[in-house]
Amino acid sequence: MTLRPTSLLVRWLWPACLIALTLVLWQHRFIAIPHQLNGDAGFSKHLAGWETVAGSKGFSTSTGTPTARFSVKPTQGEYRHATRWLGKIDDVRFLKVAADVQWTDAERGRQPWATPRLVLIGKTPDGKLQYPRDHAAFLAKGTRPWHRVEVVYELPPGLKEVGITFQTLGNNGVLEARSLTVSAVRQRAWFPAATVALLAAWLVWLTTWIRRGGSALWRGIAAGILLIMAAWYLILPGARMRYQPLVGPFQTGHVETPTAPPRPTLPPRKPPSPSAPSAQPEQPAPTPPTAQKPKPAAPTPPPEARQKPVISERLRQIDARIHFIHVLIFTLISLAAFITTGNLRTRSLLVVMAVLSELVSDWHNRDIDWGDLMDLLWNLAGIAFGTGIFALGSHLWSKRQSATAHPRRPPPTA
Repeated sequence: MTLRPTSLLVRWLWPACLIALTLVLWQHRFIAIPHQLNGDAGFSKHLAGWETVAGSKGFSTSTGTPTARFSVKPTQGEYRHATRWLGKIDDVRFLKVAADVQWTDAERGRQPWATPRLVLIGKTPDGKLQYPRDHAAFLAKGTRPWHRVEVVYELPPGLKEVGITFQTLGNNGVLEARSLTVSAVRQRAWFPAATVALLAAWLVWLTTWIRRGGSALWRGIAAGILLIMAAWYLILPGARMRYQPLVGPFQTGHVETPTAPPRPTLPPRKPPSPSAPSAQPEQPAPTPPTAQKPKPAAPTPPPEARQKPVISERLRQIDARIHFIHVLIFTLISLAAFITTGNLRTRSLLVVMAVLSELVSDWHNRDIDWGDLMDLLWNLAGIAFGTGIFALGSHLWSKRQSATAHPRRPPPTA
């Protein structure tokens, strides 16, 4: 079977380029901004500025890099918990946290979150401690060597203070961390426009691909919009308040702190020679070099206002109340796509969406368990149910149309 150039472009090259552009856009979503987060929010000797629990010397510099050691069962030289409050940062919407971590023999408790972890915490105006949505940067499990963890939190409104904390929960485990950095970032100004342009390119490709199955233009556009909306909440960015890079670190750039220009130094004046005649006029002192004026600093963009995740909260509430939500969602999406296009051509795209909805989520959480495999099976079951319902409905509809076009004639009477 020989693929024509047009078929090769639509099937493989075009979507491959769109996937690459999506990854590039995601990796460049945030940019670093200058902000003083309560002094040095990272590690310093003996975790100065941190509120620690259990242990007072849980600090090591044997590797040349200050390393904090946490344990579920702390002994001498280990901490149980450590918290660093970042102060009042109402003008910050996104907070980037990165660290090198490793853990050993991490055994979870009854709850999946009961394990050594790094989390975001906050305080409400009335002083109550609050754990925002998606607050865990990682959840340790088993043993894993040194690796880099990087997350960007979207801070919810209503928090008076924000902090980060290392917690060792569960039945067993030792967590080590070093090279911790906490910085403020913001969404790049061109990101919304670039996102709209990228979504439009995805819509053009989906419409072209669907129309190759014989659907009308309006059907292709409607089905493309439906699939993009479904992928937006099921795959990326999803209904979450924590963002992680997909390939390597986020490309946030570096914030350069402006420094004052060096002060000009004047050459020393030589004393007059004793043999010189007194009538000789004194030479004027050399003119000091003119100091260059520092370049004006770039205007600071206005702070980003925190947004309340209304849609995200609604989706989470539905997910918590309906236990068969995976089957229901993919059954409804499949039926809507099949009815819109009038055929089953989008079934392969739905299968890819079902797989990616679990893989991308597991990649973000850096964790895969049997529950995720069951969710994938339920997703595929929903597509199968939608396919069966549409096929049955199409068969009954065709049978009815055939009966209407060719009604049975009554038998002749004797």
